[in-house]
Amino acid sequence: MLSVHQLRRVLAYFFLLTYLVLLAITWDGIDFASASRDGPLVLAFAVAVWLTYGLIYLLPALFLTWLVEKFVHREREIGHKAVFYPLAILSTGITTLFFFANAKLFTLYGIFINSFVINLVSTPGGLESLGASDASNATFAFIALGFLLLQAVLLAVTLFFYRKFGEPRWLPSRFFASLLILFAITTLGERMVYTYSAATGITSITSLTQKVPYYLGITARSLLSKFGVKVDRKKNDYQLAKGHLNYPLNPLEVEKPAKPFNVVWLVSESWRADTLDAEIMPNTWAFAQNAKRFTRNFSGGNGTRVGMFTMFTGIPGNYWFPMLAERKGAPVIDVLKAQDYQMSFFTSAKFSYPEFDATIFSQVPSEQLHEIPGGAQGWEKGSAERKQPAQVHRNTRQEQAVFYLHVL
Repeated sequence: MLSVHQLRRVLAYFFLLTYLVLLAITWDGIDFASASRDGPLVLAFAVAVWLTYGLIYLLPALFLTWLVEKFVHREREIGHKAVFYPLAILSTGITTLFFFANAKLFTLYGIFINSFVINLVSTPGGLESLGASDASNATFAFIALGFLLLQAVLLAVTLFFYRKFGEPRWLPSRFFASLLILFAITTLGERMVYTYSAATGITSITSLTQKVPYYLGITARSLLSKFGVKVDRKKNDYQLAKGHLNYPLNPLEVEKPAKPFNVVWLVSESWRADTLDAEIMPNTWAFAQNAKRFTRNFSGGNGTRVGMFTMFTGIPGNYWFPMLAERKGAPVIDVLKAQDYQMSFFTSAKFSYPEFDATIFSQVPSEQLHEIPGGAQGWEKGSAERKQPAQVHRNTRQEQAVFYLHVL
């Protein structure tokens, strides 16, 4: 049976091994090659950030484990097995998994887990919009289980060697205390270097931190200038205007034509304009020859959210969030409703992600928003929808115009 002191030592070694795992995960995030080319100071800064942030990432798990330890019965090892060990495995497993996901996300898309990613995962249809399937979800579940299993193995190995050999004799008696002191000095040093570099415009230092997840830079321009440091005055002083959304600027004036056009609006994810020709898309090309084509449209972005938003509103994509907050729809839909169009909207993904049902289509009744169910691929769902325009037209009054939107 382990004493309280021995238990703390075991967990100290366990967290040390987990720290090494985090160093391995975050290794690719630091551009050591560029840092070495920029000189020894930049390289030393890069190494310091890499070493210190690995421990900073562990602090929440360390604090949580230490806090719970205060409430564990210290006289029985059964309390450690039932509460302490699972907590240590779970907290460190979540930490390593989180930063593994961060590393992969940055490699693929150049971003870290943020509110957008959380919104993507938590909103119904978010992952499906990226083509996620049961197989991909199962793969992620196995990866998560693998990280928890890794931490369980690390703890088991630590317990085995500690019980068999005791304290490592080759380590100094105050190894962990010395490690914490070294960590504090290194962290303070790299923060001072960053503060000075940010104030004086040394971009070779500040640019390195852009690849470090959630790096919290410290600036002190005014303070350094008081000590005679020549401060770089080039900084962003932009201020965003605040207020309620005022869109459209003027009330809509709708005059219903004698014979309104039927509208078929096709939207395809990642569809390049130059593929619409007689060779690659002969049927669509033939359809386009007898329709009006608008070839001078400029998209506000290549993402689904911004691309669709600017397509229906004609305003910059950063207005998405005010329109989402106020559940403001696209004026073109208001015009169609005012002209008594029979409207039907179809998608092979979800209208809930991105939140089109709360923005550009917020004024469209839910019974007109049709999502193709099932686990088929997007193109298969799109193929199943090809007969929908004819069906919509058959169910429409003869004098009523049709608006049909199909998002592939």
